[in-house]
Amino acid sequence: MNAPRFLSEACGYVLGRCRSAAVVALVVSLGACATFDSYLDPAYTRYTLQNHPPEVLPDRIGLQVSYQANGVVDPTRAELAHGRVKTLIEQAGVSAVVPVEQSEGALSVLDVHVDHRFDADQAVRAGVATGASMGLDLATNAVRDEFSIGLKLLGDDDEERVTQGLYEHAIVTTMKGGPPGIELVEYDIAFDRIMDDALAKFVHDRQVAANRPTAVIVLPEPPDLSEDDSR
Repeated sequence: MNAPRFLSEACGYVLGRCRSAAVVALVVSLGACATFDSYLDPAYTRYTLQNHPPEVLPDRIGLQVSYQANGVVDPTRAELAHGRVKTLIEQAGVSAVVPVEQSEGALSVLDVHVDHRFDADQAVRAGVATGASMGLDLATNAVRDEFSIGLKLLGDDDEERVTQGLYEHAIVTTMKGGPPGIELVEYDIAFDRIMDDALAKFVHDRQVAANRPTAVIVLPEPPDLSEDDSR
């Protein structure tokens, strides 16, 4: 969890660590010290790349990552996301990420595009409500970051595998805690987990499609709004 910080320190933490522009808006609107918790929207799945064998991806891959926030290209966040995706892949042992410019011969490249959407006005309103409520439970005090994560494997020699997928997720950041039973974490940890989930579903879809006659494009599924949390 984040410890309380004065405005300048909180903004520095948010900008330097979690990179959520929605949370930045909330912090700026407060004008005071604040404590933030994040959690993954439970309506979406939570899988991990750690559960997949090494052969789900080529032994060596290149990696390129693009990032846009509310339609604006953000190279800084793209660089941070690149490092996190590389770490997730290599920690799981499913492939080795090599610089594309240093590769010799043919190399499959995992192309990752992160489309990040948030309501900056809502984030400001949440912060103002927090300041006015003096800590009472009357304010919602939450902002929502939604993500569409596109994954493509370019130059894949195995044409019978899934080569493209689009996966949805969301992170909620709040000052009042989350629903009962929901784990609260720092925003950067939550971001790592949604990327891990998208990568895991991508390689799973490739495995499922291994015996199909043509390559497959996986479209995003809507969130599971049922109350069954048994997964």
